[in-house]
Amino acid sequence: MSLRIRVLCLCIFLPACVVAAAACAPVISRQALDSADRSVSFKALAADPGGFLGRTVLFGGQIIQTNNLQGKSLILVVHRPLDSRYKPRPDGESRGRFLISAEGFLDPAIYRSGRWITVIGTVVGSETRPLGGIHYTYPIVAETERYLWPVKEPSSDAQIHFGIGIGFGF
Repeated sequence: MSLRIRVLCLCIFLPACVVAAAACAPVISRQALDSADRSVSFKALAADPGGFLGRTVLFGGQIIQTNNLQGKSLILVVHRPLDSRYKPRPDGESRGRFLISAEGFLDPAIYRSGRWITVIGTVVGSETRPLGGIHYTYPIVAETERYLWPVKEPSSDAQIHFGIGIGFGF
């Protein structure tokens, strides 16, 4: 293979590999993921939040509400199982609800109802609140790291995409 062809392949292939690798990067840092106790299921946590105090967990779901208090924010979340990218699955069965405690102010217009969120944090307790005609106990997770998934807005404009790529088929 001539030097020109090698340089041309390198100029095309290397940037494509870098872009592909970046697209596969996790949304939560490796250090935080390594600290999470994956053996704690949400079902077990919801049944006995006090039994998991101090444990680091990884959960996600859909935001119901965000409230700001003095020095912190509480995000009320409907749990959903996570996929391989740690994104909550909309079609996944919920095992209940939980609260994320975050330091500082989080804008309720950004952290609004319907948005998807993934969190790693420490179980710090629970809080019982009225929910319909019952009293519901919410596990509280003090966040270490969180990821608010981007909203995909439907476009009214026709879009045409051109690209060059390498593909394999079987």
